[in-house]
Amino acid sequence: MFLKKSPLPASAGTYIIAMSERRIVKANPHAIPLMLDIVESTAFLPGGEQFRARFVERLSSQAATQASFGNCEYYIAFEDHFPFGLVGLAPLDDCGELRGPFLYRDYLGRGYGEYLLSQIHNLARDRELRLLYALIPADASKAQSFLVRNGFELVSTDSQLIKRWRDGLLADACLETGTALLARLVEHET
Repeated sequence: MFLKKSPLPASAGTYIIAMSERRIVKANPHAIPLMLDIVESTAFLPGGEQFRARFVERLSSQAATQASFGNCEYYIAFEDHFPFGLVGLAPLDDCGELRGPFLYRDYLGRGYGEYLLSQIHNLARDRELRLLYALIPADASKAQSFLVRNGFELVSTDSQLIKRWRDGLLADACLETGTALLARLVEHET
């Protein structure tokens, strides 16, 4: 918190301005219930019920452990001490798959999704990844437009092209029918 003098006369006194603190924290298996709550309440992926269902199924098993995350690292975002969303980064070669962002509904449209994307972009840059990509339902037009507004480009909705993309990088990926591939170059300091 910062104490700031009021520009008003001294008789008006002083006031306190509380500055919010946003941060991301790497999730561990103890955070799975919170992650599931965020994902189940999110509205980020309209048309993405299958994606949410797979995510929930993977993480809600009785034996959920760090292995449930696969090769993905999830980060929970907080403002002050209150969680508002999560995002995942799954590195693969010199690329990273973006998973999410997932936000509590109360935080939609207020810049929190952009904050999560910027944090993941910074992590990708620190790891010297060259590209971020996202696999989302092709009918999730709001999600696509959100990603495009934030520097991603629609690569394809053709599953065969997606599997061959970047020399077969996603050849083994399990793609739902109607999946869209979006990608964004990671800018590096020169």
